[in-house]
This record gives sequence, C-alpha cells and structure tokens, in this order.
Amino acid sequence: MPRLTKELVDLAITLATPTINTLMEGGITKRNHLQIVAGSLNDGVLSTAKFEDGIPWEHEYGPVAMSKFNLTVKWKMPTRLIQQTMPEVLGDEGTTIWWGSWIDKQIVCACSGVQPWMDEMISKIIIDIIRGLLFQIQDDQFQEKVAVGQDFYWNLIRWVYFKDGEGFITLFIFLFHL
Repeated sequence: MPRLTKELVDLAITLATPTINTLMEGGITKRNHLQIVAGSLNDGVLSTAKFEDGIPWEHEYGPVAMSKFNLTVKWKMPTRLIQQTMPEVLGDEGTTIWWGSWIDKQIVCACSGVQPWMDEMISKIIIDIIRGLLFQIQDDQFQEKVAVGQDFYWNLIRWVYFKDGEGFITLFIFLFHL
C-alpha cells in the first residue's frame, strides 16, 4: 500500500468539501463550524482543515478535534467506542468527553464542531476517500509494472519469432536449464 502523505490527505478533504458544505448549508448540521484533524497511527497529524461561516465560534473546536484524534490514536478505536467502553479515560487534562472520530487500519480522522454523529460521519467520509485514493495509486503503480512486464514479454516473443529460429533455440536452451 502506498504511503499516506499530507498532499493525499489534503486532496481527500478537498474532495469531501462539497459534501460537508451541503450538510452545513442544508441545515443538517447544527452549526457551520467544523475542525478536521486527519493523519495516521504512524505519522500522526498530516493535515487539518477548518470550515466556518464567518460567525465567531462558540467554542474552540480545534483542541477538541485534536483530543479526539489523540484518543483514537492512543486507544486505536473511535472515540464513540472509547466513550461507551472506557469513559473513565475521558475528561482528564487535555482530553475531551465528546466523540466524533474514526479509524480504519492506520488512517485516523477526527472532527469537532457539529453533532458527534456528524463528526464521526464526516471522519468516515474523509477516511473512505483517502482509502480510495490509496487504492488508485496502488493500482496505477501495478499497471505501470504490468506494462513494463508486457513490454518485456512482447519483445521476447518478437526476438524469438524474428530471429529465424536462432532465438527459439536460445530460449529453449535457457528454459531447459531452469
């Protein structure tokens, strides 16, 4: 699997932006403020993003989103499950009592600013986009390798066919010795 990069996470957030804006503009979220923190278990935070409507924020959502991210990385589970199964670890200095993050293998995303279930849903959307982009990169790299391999075998076949039998004998001797 290709390595997760800041550019790839930024692209995923950009691709998710129309959906996030639709949720906010359609009144589905309770406010138009959102902080996103995304990255991986190995590399930590790779990208953050802030959505706002120009109205001053009621709360500082950045530290809350960062706390959700850190809790998810530490316990390797979404903050909703931490809240349900280990509530005693929440609310300590520097941690939030709120949920709204997701983790898929090594990829982590946390959001804060809207309802917790919306924070979690947006986190899932971003992670799914990241995974899709990673699979696309992996497929592109595989197709490049296949193309190189196909060129090799096509050239081998041409060499064998057009060498007036000499290539075939050489190939036969080579394969016989394997």
